[in-house]
Amino acid sequence: MATPARRKLLQTDRDIATHRPEVDRYTVRDSKVKGLELLVQSSGAKIWSMRYRVAGQQRRLRLGEYPGIGLAEARTRARKALVTVDDGQDPQREREVARLATERQQRASIDHLCEDYIARHAKPKKRSWREDQRIIDNEILPHWKGRPVSTITRRDVRELVEAIADRGAPT
Repeated sequence: MATPARRKLLQTDRDIATHRPEVDRYTVRDSKVKGLELLVQSSGAKIWSMRYRVAGQQRRLRLGEYPGIGLAEARTRARKALVTVDDGQDPQREREVARLATERQQRASIDHLCEDYIARHAKPKKRSWREDQRIIDNEILPHWKGRPVSTITRRDVRELVEAIADRGAPT
């Protein structure tokens, strides 16, 4: 649903307070920074965003919520984003890539790695996959559940293997 722009432009922080929620959400443009807008939701939330074009495609970058971010800070953030757009970069795309990388890193926990090993390797290729699952459930996950794989060091592995050997396990 398109949000029609209001005629009155934002000049000061006091102008922001005059904009009340209505049945439909609407946007109010800034008077100084091209593309900076305040989206007033019907719930009363006020969100800063910036419109820009990259490769002929219009994009919108969310900058934050008012009153957490005032007009001066929103203008500063919008100007920084415009500089990156002028350099030929897409700030929204960069934000999406960073978010996906973070999600990928979070999925790279030992839990997910073990699940992936069982599903992709052990079950299709080994008749003894249940034994692998038992070892993972009893030996690995109690010690490292939820840890990112990148934080597990050789020392951690050595300590775990030595603890298993010290208790007299055959293998």
